[in-house]
Formats: sequence, C-alpha cells, structure tokens
Amino acid sequence: MSIKTQRALRRIAPAGPDGLTLAMLKAVPDSVIAALASAQLADLLRAMASVSIHSKDLADFEACANGCVWDAERQALREII
Repeated sequence: MSIKTQRALRRIAPAGPDGLTLAMLKAVPDSVIAALASAQLADLLRAMASVSIHSKDLADFEACANGCVWDAERQALREII
C-alpha cells in the first residue's frame, strides 16, 4: 500500500479503515489513485462508501415497501411478514 493510500485511509478513519473502505479502495483503478492527492482520494472513498450505504438502505426500504425479497440462495421470492 502506497504512502498516499495510507494517508487517505488515515484521513477517513484515524483508528484504521473498515471493511467497506478497503473494498471501495480495491475498486479504484491504480491510474486514478496515481492522479489524485491523498485528500482527494479520501474524498472519493468517502463518496463511494456513502453511495454504497445509501444504495443498501434504498434496497432495504424498497423490499419492505413491496412486502417481499428475493432469496437468491433458494431462488425464491420470500414474503416479509
């Protein structure tokens, strides 16, 4: 992990990055990391994590609003009671 990446991660979470932040970092191409300063990389990772969390919350809301969820493991539609 580069010094730039370590600095960006410390800006986000001084105590250490969480799993979501590390997953977001893996999704960023090396060319993008090279083009950004550590502060910009931290901003990008925060924005990506925020979108991910919002997307999950929206999916949960829609599942509850529809009264059912898709169980991919069992390939079945499950009603929420």
